[in-house]
Amino acid sequence: MYLNPPACEDDWEITEGAGTFGGQFVAAESLAECLSQCLANPDCVAIDASTQAPFFCFLHDNQSLQMNENYANPVISQYLLIRRCAGTCRISS
Repeated sequence: MYLNPPACEDDWEITEGAGTFGGQFVAAESLAECLSQCLANPDCVAIDASTQAPFFCFLHDNQSLQMNENYANPVISQYLLIRRCAGTCRISS
């Protein structure tokens, strides 16, 4: 058992200037809120978020990410969730 378990942090792969069609719009006022909404949704695997005002956020599940085309847009960044820690970290014994 760990006395001081290692920190578990969610990890995102960021692609600037790109997004994917077919995401679900969510009302979020900031990148942090958009990322939090994705983490709270067990089906969410990525987000597309604006990098300039006005802010907008789209969540993607595996189906929307794989079945739709990517597109280039200089004011969007895509965050692909590569490690989700909430509720998944365990203490080994």
